[in-house]
Amino acid sequence: MKKVEQINRSGSIVIDYDQTLTIKQIKDLLFELFEPVIRQDEKQFVLYEKIGILACNVTYLGNPHPAYKKRIQLKNYYLDYLAKNSAQNIKTLYVGIYTYNKTKLFVVFEPATYAGKKSNNSAAHVYSINLQYAQKVGTFHKIDHFGNSISIFNTYEFVRYIKSIAGDPLGGTDGHDVIEMIKANLSEFSNSVPKKWNGIDCYRELINANDPNARQGEWQGWYFEYLFRKYLENNDVKDISWHADRSDGGINLDLKFNNSDWTYGDLKADQIDHDILGNSFETLDTVIKDNNGTVYYICCLYQSEKDSTHGYVVTKYWNSLRDDPYDNDEDLKNRYGKRMKFSVLPKRLCVIKLDSITYSILKKNPFAQGVNSDGNERKPKLKVSKDMVAAISVYSKDF
Repeated sequence: MKKVEQINRSGSIVIDYDQTLTIKQIKDLLFELFEPVIRQDEKQFVLYEKIGILACNVTYLGNPHPAYKKRIQLKNYYLDYLAKNSAQNIKTLYVGIYTYNKTKLFVVFEPATYAGKKSNNSAAHVYSINLQYAQKVGTFHKIDHFGNSISIFNTYEFVRYIKSIAGDPLGGTDGHDVIEMIKANLSEFSNSVPKKWNGIDCYRELINANDPNARQGEWQGWYFEYLFRKYLENNDVKDISWHADRSDGGINLDLKFNNSDWTYGDLKADQIDHDILGNSFETLDTVIKDNNGTVYYICCLYQSEKDSTHGYVVTKYWNSLRDDPYDNDEDLKNRYGKRMKFSVLPKRLCVIKLDSITYSILKKNPFAQGVNSDGNERKPKLKVSKDMVAAISVYSKDF
């Protein structure tokens, strides 16, 4: 056994050994929560004659994986129950139960995308930071880039969730309108995105569209913004407005979600294996800390070719667009050519939700920008480390 990340009752992360429930303890727990509307059907539990639960423990994924990765083991008999329940119009749920001292969380995996996993070694994954979030606020929801739907509940919210599925009027319904709206738009947007972006072609497209950022050096991020702004305009999207208020004291974030107060978004584009650089703490504090708002980062993660391996053709083309071009080719290559991308392959779209909980966690490890040309320190910005991107994304899909 190995000591790994655990979540205590306050929602803090500690390092300790896994704790698990026996089969009998799992049964006793579920009967305590749902009697008299629960019965045992061999290896599953049936609630309200409408929901079949296949339950097991949430445990560490195992060496050599990081200490924050956890799983439920998919048993070889799960598919048989899934088929049997489907024939009887019973909804099947894979439920992982996480326990650590007085912490108890229920991780619900929708089984549809796991149906092809027949091996005893197959698993459904979750991260300790997701459990931490649910412990602090009661619920957490995400869709990973495999399309797996994952929800985490504390005991109270789990009972409400099950009752809502069963149609019990005492059950609650979860309001995730913004996430569902973003998901629907990103599904359509991704279909309109070119499968490969060539640097020179993208510059030309930006210039022909009179885009205000057509002559910027980091073209791939500006091109992603251009594509999303064009999608909003061409599809007459009512729920999302282009915002980008760069006035003094304005909220300098790209998007405003119109049906929710103090809910904004920002577009990010970076390498699929890189950290994501966020916004200034000043901007994020105004939205999240001062006004209890939310910021959604819509991220395009890509693979790229360096322009330096293609004779700096994009760098030279970009230089020709400038009102005051650099006349020293070596200086141009050294200062800008090393960062310039020749082409980009968009690989994944993901959405990171920044609310007070996630923001407080990420703010502990800021990105230090160094100093300005005048020697004064630049203000630190939020950073989402590459190891955290998958963990805290609430929605993800491959292009």
